Amino acid sequence: GDFAFVIWDERRRSLFGARDFSGNRTLYLARSSELFAFSTIIEPLFTLPGLNKSMNEQWISEFLAIPVTTDAVDCFSTVYSHIQQLPPSHSLTVSGGRITFSRYCTLEPKERLNYKSDMEYEEAFREVFNAAVTSRIRTHRQVGAHLSGGLDSGSVASFAARALRKANKPLHSFSYYPLEDFVDFTPKSRIADERPLIMSTVSHVGNIKDNYLNFPGLSPFSEIDDWLETMEMPYKFFENSFWLKGIYERAYHENIGVMLNGQRGNWTISWGPALDYQVNLIRQFRWIRFYRELQQYSHSLGVKKSRVMSVVGKKAFPFYGRFTTQISDYQLPMLINPQFAKRTQVFEKLQTYGLNTWGSPLNSAYAIREDQFKQLYFWNINGTIGTKLSLKYLMWDRDPTNDLRVIRFCLSVPDDQFVQNGVDRALIRRATEGYLPDNVRLNH
Repeated sequence: GDFAFVIWDERRRSLFGARDFSGNRTLYLARSSELFAFSTIIEPLFTLPGLNKSMNEQWISEFLAIPVTTDAVDCFSTVYSHIQQLPPSHSLTVSGGRITFSRYCTLEPKERLNYKSDMEYEEAFREVFNAAVTSRIRTHRQVGAHLSGGLDSGSVASFAARALRKANKPLHSFSYYPLEDFVDFTPKSRIADERPLIMSTVSHVGNIKDNYLNFPGLSPFSEIDDWLETMEMPYKFFENSFWLKGIYERAYHENIGVMLNGQRGNWTISWGPALDYQVNLIRQFRWIRFYRELQQYSHSLGVKKSRVMSVVGKKAFPFYGRFTTQISDYQLPMLINPQFAKRTQVFEKLQTYGLNTWGSPLNSAYAIREDQFKQLYFWNINGTIGTKLSLKYLMWDRDPTNDLRVIRFCLSVPDDQFVQNGVDRALIRRATEGYLPDNVRLNH
């Protein structure tokens, strides 16, 4: 589950506290020679004597130097010098004037599952995923869900709507779509207005009260002050900030007590990168299987085998790819002042975490996925957003695709269940037959 707690042991005269494995609830700390204090949010801690809002320069340098939405790699620190936080997967003990921290959970792949048939994997998936969804819809109020036209949120909504039907409650879905005068500039592989796919899911699943919102007059710029006050820190998720806030405001007025999402789905339930799987087949010298996957994948996408092979080859042989891959002139803008970066040695620190190849097309999806469950800094921002929004709008933000049972199950599933017969994300596509319409379930 999602938790942060602190317990006082009167007999031992000690405090014990913990934060859930992925940090879905925040827990901030402040200490001095005579004081230890904790809070779910930061502001109350500044009422204590001796604490002030002096800035933490190291945190700020990491925030500015990292070009994606990750805030900082040091999960103990915050934007304030005098305020710490307990990292995800950690516990703390305060006793005898000492504070000790310990990591209690790691997500290492265990023994691979070895079922006899594809059908058994599909049944096992549905069982563990259904348990994750149904355990997160418990509330005496209404249940809501973010719903796009994709597999992750669609699967969450489908399983939730089925479970809620037994309790005679509907699922309230919330979806963003562009303004009416929007001119679609996106490539053909992208869908800007997902309403046709969303409506297809709603119609197929049933028991869903759908809401479509586009918030005319709002923009990322118009909501900056509210977000800074809510987050208690700087943030970088500008693009979707205004409609994310708007959806929670609408959900609040609909008496939503639980808001479901599928944010972690790309790394768990809908895992299955076809190109990287083909790379692994090459490296394992499984030539017959590789050729069959290449042929079937090319056919399913309607592209020439030579085009797919070009991408796979550069990934499989990155040394060769460095000389043949055309590098774009565009680079992410650097926000940090060079002198400030040098003084804080921030790039040297980021390099020790392997954060020096942002967005490289040659990066292995498998290595990126491994980091997603190993490096705690990837989780911190989602927990911060979810906690602060839940307090402001009086609802729990819950992600069944990030359930510990689901993660461990998916990490134990063999690769050839996730990519099969030239189809990426194969397990969830097969397991949701009947749960999702085919135009969503099989959409590439």
